[in-house]
Amino acid sequence: MADIKSLNSSLKAEIFWEHKDGMRVRLLESIVYQSKSGSLIIVPKDYVSDGGSIPKIFWFVLSPFENYAKSCILHDYLCDAFHKGSIKRKTCDEIFLESMEFLNIKKSTRLTLYYAVRLYAFIKKFK
Repeated sequence: MADIKSLNSSLKAEIFWEHKDGMRVRLLESIVYQSKSGSLIIVPKDYVSDGGSIPKIFWFVLSPFENYAKSCILHDYLCDAFHKGSIKRKTCDEIFLESMEFLNIKKSTRLTLYYAVRLYAFIKKFK
């Protein structure tokens, strides 16, 4: 089983608005996560994320400010690593799903978010 250290503690972050890009979240403390495979992932203090990249039209169903916010930030960090070539995109998405399961996010919510990021990856791959 995954050992998620700071993932299940309170999120310590500041939210700010970037003029052209919208809402951003800056970590005031690192997020530490050890995946089921044993990989230790440290999202550093001051890392900036857009949180849950959920279009505003869907916020009535899935808010970007819910209890899965740390999983979203972790996923953003892993996707940055993917763009640098150090991790596979599918691995990023699987760790995202795994972290939401640990946090006891409702199954329908975590699967909706997981399949949304998988669909996005599929679309981007073939553009």
